[in-house]
Amino acid sequence: MKHALTILALLLATGCGAHVKPIDLHDPLVPLESRRLLADAQDAIAIARVDDEKARQNLHMTRNWRDELLEDRRWGKVSDSALEKLEQFADARVKLAELELDKADARVDLAKSKYKLVTAETAVRHDIAVYDLEPLRDDTDGIRKEIADITGKIADQRVALEKITRSWWATYAKIMHSSAATPAMYVNFSAHDEEE
Repeated sequence: MKHALTILALLLATGCGAHVKPIDLHDPLVPLESRRLLADAQDAIAIARVDDEKARQNLHMTRNWRDELLEDRRWGKVSDSALEKLEQFADARVKLAELELDKADARVDLAKSKYKLVTAETAVRHDIAVYDLEPLRDDTDGIRKEIADITGKIADQRVALEKITRSWWATYAKIMHSSAATPAMYVNFSAHDEEE
């Protein structure tokens, strides 16, 4: 009997932290306010996934834009230093889109982690199950720190991109004055200029 109680205590202390069983949003044993919190956490996952897909599409479009821009044969008539600046400009925009996707991916992870934590807290609060909440909180905090780190990298990349962009446009203006065969440039900045 003592051995069985030890095993049960061990399972409650360790096994439950790894897997959190979802709670039915229609369970009448769970108060309405708790069900609302769970529903909000589920909605946050859906919203994060939509944002993640937008960031993934933006990266795909930015990479395609870079490839098409750099493959334009009319650039072959400009100097190597100008082409190098063009490549830096295009690559900097791709790098920013990659970082934005990293952040969107991390936001999906955070939403899932928050949902798992809210579910576990609700289960513990209403005596549905027993979970070790500390590892779940640590996981959520760790993802928040990761997002803060990526946000800092995005800010740094935006500063770098602004500098590279100014340099490229100055170079482009010189090319325009010296060549009639300069490809037209259009860059959609709206995806990168939205406020966080």
